[in-house]
Amino acid sequence: MVKPVTKYHTKDGKVFDTPDAAHAHEESLLPKAEASYERFLKTWGGSKLLKEHSLTESGVWEVRGEDPNCDMGGAHYEPYIATVDGVLEDVIRWAVVQDKFWVWGSGGSITKRTIQKVIKVSKNTERTCTECGLPLSQCDPDGVGHYRG
Repeated sequence: MVKPVTKYHTKDGKVFDTPDAAHAHEESLLPKAEASYERFLKTWGGSKLLKEHSLTESGVWEVRGEDPNCDMGGAHYEPYIATVDGVLEDVIRWAVVQDKFWVWGSGGSITKRTIQKVIKVSKNTERTCTECGLPLSQCDPDGVGHYRG
């Protein structure tokens, strides 16, 4: 017999067995989280973000951690943390408590993303005309058609 187990996850990724323990842990993080939020708003990345977006703006945001290579040598990258959907202020508050967001002190980055239309294709998906965009079965009803594929 399989017994279901309930776990409680906190914003910083920790896992607890009881809701009270999870809540107490989150409460203990509040002063640090608030300080991290205020700190990020004063960084170059935070200032740039707020010049382009409002704290009340909703959207899909890509969160990346700070480049762990602080000097000028070697490869540089910002590790991907997550793509999140929400109001910018909430996204910032969530991001600044994630592992790898802070490494050397400047913080990671938050970028608004536009989700492109996704077209699902399979071996049964009908091909379309490259000129008019119609399915090939509808593109050339009179035998003269556009299909060039």
